[in-house]
Amino acid sequence: MHLTFSPRSLGLRCLTGRALAAAALVFMFTAPPLLSAARAAPGPATPPDFPDTTHVREGCYISSVAYVARFAAEFPGEFGAPCSVHPRIYPKRHTVALVTWAGEWWLRDEFAGVMRLNLPAASREITETVRRRAEVTLDRRVRGLTSSERARILSLGLHGSRTLDAAHEIAEAARLLPYASALYRVESNGREIPVLFFRPSPGWIALYDPHFGTATAETDSPRDAAIVEAIAERLGYRVTSVRRDFGPLLAATGP
Repeated sequence: MHLTFSPRSLGLRCLTGRALAAAALVFMFTAPPLLSAARAAPGPATPPDFPDTTHVREGCYISSVAYVARFAAEFPGEFGAPCSVHPRIYPKRHTVALVTWAGEWWLRDEFAGVMRLNLPAASREITETVRRRAEVTLDRRVRGLTSSERARILSLGLHGSRTLDAAHEIAEAARLLPYASALYRVESNGREIPVLFFRPSPGWIALYDPHFGTATAETDSPRDAAIVEAIAERLGYRVTSVRRDFGPLLAATGP
């Protein structure tokens, strides 16, 4: 799950001169590009799937940006970015990776794999036409599975395979991410909620909460704690404090 917030809804206009994101509590249709290039990739007829070594709850955005980063490293002549879609069969929105491959658009889903969109990649822009084709294509792929496989994919994609252990999900998400990340603890109603803060590309921030998914915003603000607090409040937490945790949980992800 992937959320974006408006400056008004977050109350962060004072933090940056740039707009944070377009519509409040909607999914980002055009994500920050994580790679771009001008030549087609040689080799196989289909792009690689790069299956995740593990999955996290509400982790479709995490999986998609990890995939795009690896895809960029191995195929610098192509383009890729995460994109939010809402296939009819899914009860809520879902993030996938959209990539170009030998002049065409392809989709990669965390659980359903890669699939051709049958659209030429005339530019590196994810247009509404490309996004809608991705929705239809993923919907058809999932509907074409057996009932048990379809139920498994939808359940994994929406809720994960484990009882929620937020600390464990945060640690796994940090390991999957190709960026440095920071653990924050949000105090709300007498308990601490761990969240993961990271910057997926210049001028963008992201906050992963295994209860809700990943929220993103466009901002140049260096005030990470203030951003975490604003997003947590918008998610419904009654925030009394926010602190960064420098403990061993994220020791391998950098400062």
